[in-house]
Amino acid sequence: MTDLKIYKDAKEIPFLIYKKIKQTGDFFYMVKGYQEGDNIEADKEELKEKFDSLLQNLSLLSSGFTQDMHDYANYMIANMEYNKLNTIIRVIGVLIHSDTLYKDLGMIPENNDALIAELLDGVVVERNPDLNILSQNLKDKLAVHESNILKYKEQFEKQQPESDEDYDIDEQLINVSLILEIPIPDESKMTLYQYSLMNKKAYEKAQHLEKLNSK
Repeated sequence: MTDLKIYKDAKEIPFLIYKKIKQTGDFFYMVKGYQEGDNIEADKEELKEKFDSLLQNLSLLSSGFTQDMHDYANYMIANMEYNKLNTIIRVIGVLIHSDTLYKDLGMIPENNDALIAELLDGVVVERNPDLNILSQNLKDKLAVHESNILKYKEQFEKQQPESDEDYDIDEQLINVSLILEIPIPDESKMTLYQYSLMNKKAYEKAQHLEKLNSK
């Protein structure tokens, strides 16, 4: 493999190449410029060893980053969605109480359609003009997030990394981007090392949010 250019470390290999290797098991991607189906003369086992060594060095560079970040990210996202829905439900509860008072006084309730539309912007829930039914729909969705919070918290507290079969790289990238509140990066321009730093920052932010939520 003397004439082949091999990715040397995590600061050089693009995240996209890392993802292709993890998803396909094709270690020929360790060769720069390789495309699926290319016929190249290289020792696949040697390339696998180089890839494993690259990941081992990455774990040292990124202070022991592990894949349980995936569960922690899901936990924090479920937590944030729970808090958001809970706030919306409380506001709708105030509107329901206000409508009742107006009716008791023989007055026409205020039109809160614009406010409700703003509250529900980006929320996937079945809409209903009846605020009591809408509130129940939101509570049903809230229960799902509550269940997810317990499930993901139990998983990451075990501190056991997921198996490769369960580890969804695309989902983790989306989760990390959501926590950091940034656009999903271009996978071909981001290195694996940069990705690991993103994970670390997301983990630190999630821990900070968890401390705030627990106060």
